[in-house]
Amino acid sequence: MEDTVILVSKDNISFHVSKRLLIEYSGLFRTLFANKVESIDNEKKDDPVVFHVSEINSDILTLVIDYLQLKDKKQGEMSLSDFPIEPSKILDVMSAALFFDC
Repeated sequence: MEDTVILVSKDNISFHVSKRLLIEYSGLFRTLFANKVESIDNEKKDDPVVFHVSEINSDILTLVIDYLQLKDKKQGEMSLSDFPIEPSKILDVMSAALFFDC
């Protein structure tokens, strides 16, 4: 079974996301896992890692996760037309993309 990370949004919604997906496509998580997660106590290693993303609402976090999954499916080869976003959400999605460094 693939390792998962639990992301908790600003409005307290939990998302189970592939650790591999986050490490591969998010600079933030690549850095966090390289520097921080190795220091977790051995007794906690079987528990999923939980990150509270208190800056991002669940609707925007859903879009970010969907984008990462699509990018993985297309092996990084994407154009803007592959992932349309409502104009009212563009700034929030851009902020989230900057936060995740993806």
